[in-house]
Amino acid sequence: MPFERYTVFIRDHPRFGPTFQRVRRQPGWVARLALTAALLVVVVPILILVAAALLVAAAVFVVGSLIARVLALFSIGGGSRPVAPRPAGDDGRENVRVIRG
Repeated sequence: MPFERYTVFIRDHPRFGPTFQRVRRQPGWVARLALTAALLVVVVPILILVAAALLVAAAVFVVGSLIARVLALFSIGGGSRPVAPRPAGDDGRENVRVIRG
């Protein structure tokens, strides 16, 4: 056991020894109850806060998307304009000097 050296130190320590022995004598249900209480006090509120943050972020995204769609529908806010098709010989370059060699 890698922590046995530390366990012996704590067990024999004048201040921590009695507390360590008292904890070791407790039945298993006490430790499970303590872990359950720690989960309820620490982990559950964190999970609730994260879930609330995700819901708010999703709501903001949906509302923003709806606003953008309405603005695009009425062409407000500089929406994209339709692009005219290019002639057959045009490769899309503008203001470019092409040197064929």
